[in-house]
Amino acid sequence: MLPTTLSALPILAVALLLLLEESSGAGGSQYQLTQIRRPKPPILKSGPECPTPYFPNGVAKARQRNKMIRYTCSSGFYLVGNMYSMCEKGRWDAPVPICISK
Repeated sequence: MLPTTLSALPILAVALLLLLEESSGAGGSQYQLTQIRRPKPPILKSGPECPTPYFPNGVAKARQRNKMIRYTCSSGFYLVGNMYSMCEKGRWDAPVPICISK
């Protein structure tokens, strides 16, 4: 059972990462509250970005922070080529597809 002086602990735990340790001795139980330091998340280094390709009669939509692109043709056209392309070292890994009239 927690002492009443620590009854606000659940509220604090939302904002902080805390460790509550109990030690028992001849004088009874004692509690120590310690803030745990979390390491900063690593900074992700991104490679060169790929340019948005020219894609007439359709839409080229970048996804996953411009690492993948999805091509879709406008109504009345069909896609010839890959629907998806991945950005690798500043270049798309597949040629830009084309949209041909139906």
